[in-house]
Amino acid sequence: MFCRTRHAGDVGGKTRTQAASEGRSAGITVEFREAVVLCELEEMSYEEAAQMAGCPIGTIRSRLHRGRALLMAKLEMFRTCLVARARAIKDFVPCKGNKR
Repeated sequence: MFCRTRHAGDVGGKTRTQAASEGRSAGITVEFREAVVLCELEEMSYEEAAQMAGCPIGTIRSRLHRGRALLMAKLEMFRTCLVARARAIKDFVPCKGNKR
């Protein structure tokens, strides 16, 4: 499914591909994640990625488009959650009995 990285760059002792493929908690299906990793992280052309994935170039292009859109939606949800938490912390007022 995922190839070994062609680049020497490591992320925390792991190749970029390993680090990305272990990010399954993002909720992106394997096909979309594979297209994003091959084209964005591995910097493969559409043709190279299609050959690696064993599918037509058009399929890689559509999976990449959809994968990017899904990642953007997930990141937006994550950002919204962080902003809400930051506001909750900012608005927190401790009780009088909890002073130290």
